[in-house]
Amino acid sequence: MGLRLRHVRLRAQTESGLFGADVPFSKGLNVLWADNTKGKSTTLQAVIYALGFEKMFGASADLPLPYAMTSYVEEDGSTDHPAIIHSAVWLEIENAVGEIVTVRRRVRTEGSVKLITVFFGPALTGSAALRSQDYYVLDPGAATREVGFHSFLASFVGWELPIVSRYNGLECPLYMEALFPLFYVEQKSGWSEIPAAFPTQFGIRELDRRAVEFILALHTHENELERQRLIQEVADLKASWLGQRQELVGLARAHRAEIERLPSAADTAFEEMADVVLSVDIHGQSLYLDRAVTELTARIRDAQDREIPTSSDVAPEVTGRLEALTQALAEQTALRASILRDQALEQAQLGAVLERLAAIDDDLQKNKDVQKLQAMGSKTAAIENDHLCPTCDQPIEDTLLPQGTVGVVMSIDDNIAYLSAQRALFVRMADQSRAAVAVQSRQIGIVDARISETAAEIRLLRADLIAPGNAPSESAIGARLRDESRLFELNDLREAANEKLEALRELAAEFSGAKLALQRLPKDNLSVDDRNKLEAFLKLVREQLGQYGFSTFSPSEISLSDNYRLEKEGFLIRFQASASDGIRLKWAYQLGLLEVARTRPTNHLGLVIFDEPRQQEAAKASFEALLRRAAAALEYNQQVIFATSEDRSELERFLEGLPVNFNVFEGWMIKRIDDSGSDQQA
Repeated sequence: MGLRLRHVRLRAQTESGLFGADVPFSKGLNVLWADNTKGKSTTLQAVIYALGFEKMFGASADLPLPYAMTSYVEEDGSTDHPAIIHSAVWLEIENAVGEIVTVRRRVRTEGSVKLITVFFGPALTGSAALRSQDYYVLDPGAATREVGFHSFLASFVGWELPIVSRYNGLECPLYMEALFPLFYVEQKSGWSEIPAAFPTQFGIRELDRRAVEFILALHTHENELERQRLIQEVADLKASWLGQRQELVGLARAHRAEIERLPSAADTAFEEMADVVLSVDIHGQSLYLDRAVTELTARIRDAQDREIPTSSDVAPEVTGRLEALTQALAEQTALRASILRDQALEQAQLGAVLERLAAIDDDLQKNKDVQKLQAMGSKTAAIENDHLCPTCDQPIEDTLLPQGTVGVVMSIDDNIAYLSAQRALFVRMADQSRAAVAVQSRQIGIVDARISETAAEIRLLRADLIAPGNAPSESAIGARLRDESRLFELNDLREAANEKLEALRELAAEFSGAKLALQRLPKDNLSVDDRNKLEAFLKLVREQLGQYGFSTFSPSEISLSDNYRLEKEGFLIRFQASASDGIRLKWAYQLGLLEVARTRPTNHLGLVIFDEPRQQEAAKASFEALLRRAAAALEYNQQVIFATSEDRSELERFLEGLPVNFNVFEGWMIKRIDDSGSDQQA
């Protein structure tokens, strides 16, 4: 990651000739000096304009350049103000791997100012002809489309911009314009906010937090995305598990089987799934599915080894069997009627519980409404007396107590607590009733199947009684067919149930793994490396404040808030510090981000630009310390640019002995120039 400014060129073609300025920059500390209103800020704003970052100053995206590039120019020693015909800004930049490009953006032009031309090479400091390509800014897609300039620029500096949430519920990239206030502090409003005056028009949630996290390459955003992904995965797995469970229950019900020890929720399923078994009814006996298949197979094989008996062979058994089945049918019918009665009672109970629950919800809401009004200061808010008992909902008179007797009246908070407890009780009762009704429905289904089988067997036995003696027994044939059909059905059930159970086990294992991964994420999304990096950053801030003469309180008392602002005992420091100390905080914060990148991996560009850094009459000694601190950037291949109109003689004294590129401009920075040999016209 990296961006270094190499050269900025301003050109304005006027009705009386060409005007312009050239400002070279080098690695390390660069100081641009000129008198007030002579063009320093124009030069730095030209950098912002060339990079298409004007939206960092507000939603209007107005040209951040003054009249000297848009309307007319002023000339030393002249009262004439030549009008500008067309103008442009050129900026030569270099990335961390030494690639150089030059960007040109027109200011006053007959074409669109949204067009940026990129020359692939040093167009300002070189001489060879260069390949060029046009890009656009300010329109949708500038940060994502192949021909969007900020998409190109992000790739050029080595950034992969994260996707962040907006207040409207949508997502967008963390735009470069939203990040650049951490690198460039403009003169007017840039010094008013710590860490930066971020643009608000993008509607990005917690922009200040997301920007600092990205620049410091913290894992918080990744961890938050992973947390959201895992939460969604857990929810999806839980829903899938419940869906598979419901399918298994439906499968068992369709095959007249009961499931034993099947967990009701995915949370504990992984440990409990090994105990799940299915049981079925075989000739009036409840057997586990595997045993039922084994016994039914043996029964069919045994029947196949014997000849089918005749009606006369089974005649001795038919009468007794017929009586037994008739009795069984009566009992099954009675059992069905009994279950139906119990179910009707349970459904009536459920209806009553739901009705009472609705009344409780209504009372609870009324009490909460009164609580809200009272919290707002209402003296008249109260629950209307509808003469109903709050427990049984029966009518009561309002004269139960003798006149003059004063009872203890429950407060609104007590009412809410009581009603909430009542609601929880009735919710449990409703859940129990629903579960009981579901069990009864399954029982009715099983009894109906048994009644159907019993009635069918009775019909076959009666047919044997009237059939010729040598005719094959219809009841024996029917019994074989029923057994074979049931065996086929149970084999299908076992295969399908095993597939469902295996799917449930796999889902339960994935669910358990996702829950464990979610638990292992740091609660505040900060990794160990993140914490170490933030501690290093805070240490650098405190160290600088000590050098700059911060005096509101001891720098050691400063800490970082949850959104990485400087605070003391939970309060933002800028509300406690003097104006000059507020500027020192700004210096320390911006350079602190730069210096962290010297020893730890970050997304910092290695560039900081200050326009008039000595704000609020910060002490000269403090400013000298700032310059000396910034000069260390050269050692780490970083770049710090200051534009200032500080007293020149004192500034030269401050810079004495420091490695610095000192650019001094007398009078107007934008001057009349000879355009006869200029390669870059306006």
